Amino acid sequence: MSRHGSLEDMEEVIGQPLLLVSDQTVSTPSKLPQIDLSRRMRDEADALAAAQKSGKTRYGSVSIIFSIVSTMLGTSVLTFPFGVFEAGWLAAPLISFAICCLNTTGALLIVRTTSTHTDIMQYSASVLGRWTLVIGTTAIVLIMLGAAIASHGIMTQLLYSIVVEVLGVTHLEKLAPWWRPSVAAVIVCLVAIILLLFANLTFLTKIGSAAFFSIIYLIFFTFVKFALALFHGDIQCLPPAIKRTAPELAGLTVLGLFIHNGLLSFMNSHRTPKYRERDTVLAFGLTWVVQLTVGMLGYWSMACSAPGQPSTFMPQDYLDAFPADDLFAFSARVALLVVMLCVFPIVVFLLRSGLPSLLVLTPVTARLVDDIDLKYIPRQVVNVIVMIITLLFAILYNNVATVLRYVGAFTGFVFVFVLPVLLYRQKDKSRGKWTWLKVLLGTVFILIGFFILLTQFLS
Repeated sequence: MSRHGSLEDMEEVIGQPLLLVSDQTVSTPSKLPQIDLSRRMRDEADALAAAQKSGKTRYGSVSIIFSIVSTMLGTSVLTFPFGVFEAGWLAAPLISFAICCLNTTGALLIVRTTSTHTDIMQYSASVLGRWTLVIGTTAIVLIMLGAAIASHGIMTQLLYSIVVEVLGVTHLEKLAPWWRPSVAAVIVCLVAIILLLFANLTFLTKIGSAAFFSIIYLIFFTFVKFALALFHGDIQCLPPAIKRTAPELAGLTVLGLFIHNGLLSFMNSHRTPKYRERDTVLAFGLTWVVQLTVGMLGYWSMACSAPGQPSTFMPQDYLDAFPADDLFAFSARVALLVVMLCVFPIVVFLLRSGLPSLLVLTPVTARLVDDIDLKYIPRQVVNVIVMIITLLFAILYNNVATVLRYVGAFTGFVFVFVLPVLLYRQKDKSRGKWTWLKVLLGTVFILIGFFILLTQFLS
């Protein structure tokens, strides 16, 4: 494969089903060894020392914290003003802080479990059993599908608002009745399919790396709009302070502070291992501050879109709160749309790569896959199926925040609450340190995660 290979070339070279772990892909093992955990723990220090002596690249605290924060800060930031609106101005900071503490706790449990492994899925499978691969891979595929659905929905809203502004500037308002969100969704779908057919992975990845800068621009945009609202005296706290729909913010925050499936790849490449836990706390804390700031300032500055008129509705995409002729918002929409169009094919590629891995995880489906050569299944068929699913959501149910909070609650229950407790339990049991107090705390921790998941269906 050439250095500038396409998405299709990468899959041909791999030649076997892939298992998704964060931004990495690793081959699905045909057989998972049963390794004694106590022996594993005794070998941890030796393995870490060997890795340090081998000259493997390691990073300092600033680099790792920045990498984690930039990874967690995604386009879901756009939904946090809506989350604050749904929770209430008083409940929002309390709920988001509580979720930040819970997510950080789950991350710390993962970091404390192992200091040498970088793949939590393979590590948990060897420690807890193959069933963790089934549940974990299902959660990861769900994350990718949710990201694809949310991305298509956001791009539809962005394109619709951009064209409305262009029609107004060019005095082509007579075409406005023909321009609808459903038309924008179809156009986004067609462009995405073209990119999936002819996309160059290297080119898309380079442009996709600009996503972080677009998020920085959105944060700057929010601060400016808040300053304008403050200058015009339009700042307001919309009653009530606590709403029945407050749990919706919990689901969004769990996803907004989610990096647990790839956390070990960051922390176990730390130049100074003794600072891993400290930097984990700092990274999650900094991300929470940014997300809450955007959410609260965006909530308070809603009146900018209609000065003097109390707002009673907040769109799930924060940029939709501003009129199409807002030049500042228009530039933010254009920049974000370009970046998301380049990132979207990569998301679909990761989703497509994870599906075969999910098929080979159970004995029945593994035998079925052995009888079917997956290479003969046209990749574009999978692309079209994924695009049809995202298109239907964009047209019929374009509620980005709702999709994200359900995905966040489910995947968070697996990776934030259940898996960390089970891994830490195995480690402590091997050392004889698993006490009844830890049993109680671990049980309560998992029940909290289940309660967050349950409340998404009740709010």
